[in-house]
Amino acid sequence: MSTISAALTWTLQRLSNSSPPPPSGPPLSEKPPTRTPTPLLPPPLSPISLTGYSPTTSTRLMDPALAEEIRLLLPPRLQLHETWSLRYSLEQHGVSLSTLYDRTGAAATAGAATGGGYVLAVRDSVGGVSPLSILGASERKNG
Repeated sequence: MSTISAALTWTLQRLSNSSPPPPSGPPLSEKPPTRTPTPLLPPPLSPISLTGYSPTTSTRLMDPALAEEIRLLLPPRLQLHETWSLRYSLEQHGVSLSTLYDRTGAAATAGAATGGGYVLAVRDSVGGVSPLSILGASERKNG
């Protein structure tokens, strides 16, 4: 009971006293300690190797430069993957949604085993290519 009464007494004194309490930290004239950055930097990433294109494929949406740009948008654990495999291409696999789902489903299952994910890149009517989705294997969407 003495702890409760001491707390109540302190609270009542605080409420009745109009002067602010003394600061409980270092004096304001002292500068806060500064942090020095670590000299350790992560190792540079190896270039991405793009696989899966047929030698006869004439239109390639993903090139190494675009892959490197997309890589920077990925979470750090996914940036470590050096080989990106083409799972579906209109030119190589046709326009069947069933084929798209089958091929990306197999990729997601394989990606889950290796801790990877997948990127869906689409070319617009002007000719620009943009990643619509950057998904990890655990974020696979159904429907």
